[in-house]
Amino acid sequence: MKEVRKEIHSINNKVELEYWAASWIHGIYGQGQNWASPKSDFSLNYPWGSKAYNESGFAPYLDTFLCGTYLERIYGMDDPESIEYGIARARRLVGNDCKVFGTIYALNHKTNIADAVSLCLEKSEGLMIFDIVQVIEMNLWDDIQKGIERAEAQR
Repeated sequence: MKEVRKEIHSINNKVELEYWAASWIHGIYGQGQNWASPKSDFSLNYPWGSKAYNESGFAPYLDTFLCGTYLERIYGMDDPESIEYGIARARRLVGNDCKVFGTIYALNHKTNIADAVSLCLEKSEGLMIFDIVQVIEMNLWDDIQKGIERAEAQR
């Protein structure tokens, strides 16, 4: 990631390096997806964790981490299967190394996407909604707008 960022910025330093990964960082260690800050010590809570693994975190080389909270439940700071928990964990593990955007899976939120949108925008620096085809097919535009307006009203 360090080399990727260096190469991108050598071409155009205005281009930001963004990285998407699942919010469940404890389950993707085998793929080398340590998007946390090297200052984090999260992996020491797992049998596979180590100080060296923590130090391999690449958040400092990202401009934005797109936190894949493709979860059905929206709220629940004590619920590891909620968007709210996933974003809070990402923010804690990334620290100030880069921005965090909440990302949601539209198909999971046919009836409550305004809540998911609002939460992501209130608890993170941005939002990504996957997949545009689902947004179009389910005509979620108005509800997405409601979520944006609700988040803006909280500012």
